[in-house]
Amino acid sequence: MNNLEELITDINRFEAIIANWDESQRCVALGLQRAIESLHKAALTNLIKSLKQENISALRHAVDDEIVYAVLLYHDLVKQPLSERIKTALAEISPSLQSPPQNEF
Repeated sequence: MNNLEELITDINRFEAIIANWDESQRCVALGLQRAIESLHKAALTNLIKSLKQENISALRHAVDDEIVYAVLLYHDLVKQPLSERIKTALAEISPSLQSPPQNEF
């Protein structure tokens, strides 16, 4: 399975199942998830450091893969393109720009 949407669908399916578990079971599952994610982030960080020193073009090529990019983005190891960050920022402040000015007196 190499399709990002299918992988995300699987994750969402398991999250929905876990959401119905009792709290102690959910805590165990979330603890396991955090531990695995921490391991993956540490491994990816080390891999990126190594590739930056040895072969930056290979790193850039790898990030072009949507699954690689999505995982690195999830772990905050790459930034979204500037245009996406601007769109996100504008979407966050848009409601306050559209509302009438508030009289603070």
